[in-house]
Amino acid sequence: TFDRDHARTTAVHAEDILENAVFTPDLTRALEGTVLSAGITRRRGKRRKYFAMEASDFAAKAAGVSEGKTAAVFGNEQAGLSDEDLALCSMAVRIPSSDMFPSLNLAHAVQIITYELFKASQAGSSMGYHPVTRKQVENLTGGIVTTLEHIGFFAVTGREDMTIFFRDILSRASLSDRE
Repeated sequence: TFDRDHARTTAVHAEDILENAVFTPDLTRALEGTVLSAGITRRRGKRRKYFAMEASDFAAKAAGVSEGKTAAVFGNEQAGLSDEDLALCSMAVRIPSSDMFPSLNLAHAVQIITYELFKASQAGSSMGYHPVTRKQVENLTGGIVTTLEHIGFFAVTGREDMTIFFRDILSRASLSDRE
C-alpha cells in the first residue's frame, strides 16, 4: 500500500521525485535497463555477494558512468534485502558501522548513500565510461558457465555457485562494450 497524500506531505522540496516515481511489480523489472546496480546490505553469507564495496567506492564508480541508469537498491526496514534481491544487483555495498549497532535505519542508509553519490557527482569524476548492460553480463556469464560445463569443470565444483561467482566478478568489473 502506498499513501500518496501522506508521501506528498512528507516529501518536502522533493515533490518532483515523488511525481516522477516509477512503480514496477518486482525488482527484476525495476532493474531493466540499468548498467550498474548496488544492493545496500550489511549481511554476509553463502548466498550473498562475495565482496561488498564501501559506499564511497560505489559512488565513484556510479559517477564514472556516462551512459545508462545506475540504481541503489535498499531492502525494507525490518529484513533488508533478501538473498534473491541482492543476487539481481551488480554489486553489494556496505556502510561501515559499529558491531554494537550493525544495522542502520533505512532513512539513514538512504541519506548516506545519496550523500556519497552527490559528493562523487560534484567531484567531476565522469570518465566517459560506457558500461555493458545487465543483460550483456548475464549473456557473458552464461557463455562462461556453458563452456566450463562442456569441458567437465563442474565435476569438481557446483555450477550454481560458480555462476553466482562469475556474475558477481563480471558485474563488479563494470566492463565496457569494448572490453
